[in-house]
Amino acid sequence: IKVINHARNIGIGAAMKTGINYVSAVIDKDDILITMDADNTHHTDIFPNIIKSIRNGCDIVIASRYATGGCEVGLACFRKVLSRCASSLLKVFFPVKNVSDYTSGYRAYYGGIIKKASNVYGENLITKYGFTCMAEILIKLSKLTNSINEIGLVLRYDLKKGRSKIKILKTIFEYFLLILKLKFLIK
Repeated sequence: IKVINHARNIGIGAAMKTGINYVSAVIDKDDILITMDADNTHHTDIFPNIIKSIRNGCDIVIASRYATGGCEVGLACFRKVLSRCASSLLKVFFPVKNVSDYTSGYRAYYGGIIKKASNVYGENLITKYGFTCMAEILIKLSKLTNSINEIGLVLRYDLKKGRSKIKILKTIFEYFLLILKLKFLIK
């Protein structure tokens, strides 16, 4: 086990960037990288299904609360609506086959797609440091593969440790900036 820490919490985007940049240098093409929240909302009981999907040819597998067998437990109605709206809006601008949950951080990546992303994007795979980084990663990687799938996730927000760090208005604004950046500003 290799633990990589920041001196202080500087956000999910920074954590993902540090982790994926490190992993891209050491991962073999047949390895699997799994990312997930460490707040007790994501459980490892779906690892076998995630790994099976990767071994069956998927480059990315998203554990989705919107896929068959998935749901949200203990999440406030307002947050449910915001999450669905964010995913729906992103799907309008960046349609990705077989994907309905653009914001889930519980994912598996085939080592080959991580290597490919490193070659194409380098240090710029992740430029967003808030919760929007997960959508940014998905959108950019979807340009490199058509092999993305979702499996059902029971998101257990009722078991979450600690308070949510999401700043809702800031995150909504960041999603609009992400859309502008990826759809209109970068051709």
